[in-house]
Amino acid sequence: MGSSTALHPGRRFLVHWARAAGSVLLAAGLLAGTAHGQTLRSETTWGGVGADIPDAVAVATDGSSYVIGLSDSFTFDQFGQHRPAISVVKFAPDGSLAWQRVWTGNTFRGQANGLRGPSVALSPDEGSLYVSGLTTSNANDAVLLKFSAAGDLLWQRTWGGGSYDEANAVAAGPDGSAYIAGSTDSFSASRSFFVAKFSADGALAWQKIWEGAAGHAVGVGPDGQVYAAGSRPRPDSLGNFDVLAIKMTGEGALVWSNTWSAGTQVDARGG
Repeated sequence: MGSSTALHPGRRFLVHWARAAGSVLLAAGLLAGTAHGQTLRSETTWGGVGADIPDAVAVATDGSSYVIGLSDSFTFDQFGQHRPAISVVKFAPDGSLAWQRVWTGNTFRGQANGLRGPSVALSPDEGSLYVSGLTTSNANDAVLLKFSAAGDLLWQRTWGGGSYDEANAVAAGPDGSAYIAGSTDSFSASRSFFVAKFSADGALAWQKIWEGAAGHAVGVGPDGQVYAAGSRPRPDSLGNFDVLAIKMTGEGALVWSNTWSAGTQVDARGG
């Protein structure tokens, strides 16, 4: 089971998600006071006959929620076998299903960083949402999808080169732009950490790459400053990793880059 807490003025929404009997289980609570005072408002399952696994959730200020994951209940390969697809499901504040979408592009659960799946971010005006993940096109590329709040696919973009590229995180900027972060094998002899910015209309604004690291997270401050985190192998210590934290301007200029470590192993995946 996973969880996410979304903070809004005067309200906190806690969303738990898990796999239950092959379906997504969404349990949404409205938090009042301390954690001990949580009240379960709704519990909803979603899915089909296959495996439906949630990976991320975003909550709007009205209490509606967007659950993103991989589902193989509704898509099939050329042999008629179930295959995974990125699922985007919106629930109303009362837990009822508002809409559901399945992106039919080919995908699979990412391998560059273990258990990563699709990620989601709401635009500041909550009129659209960005979903990042992985597509098997062009020897596996990062993919970025933009949906309206009504569930319409507005555009889709891929990013990468001739080898493995995977987006592990997405964030929205104050101007409605989108930032994806992840790992790429396409541009150097070793795995690299990338951050790419797309404008609100889907144009690639810039891309930055750091060799010898893997990308796991990205966030944008209210002032448009970009923060990204990844991990890199610890020098002369086989199998151990350190956190790599980066700050950039919204135009892609590096503000600072720091490495942090403690104990035997630490990385931006929470290990």
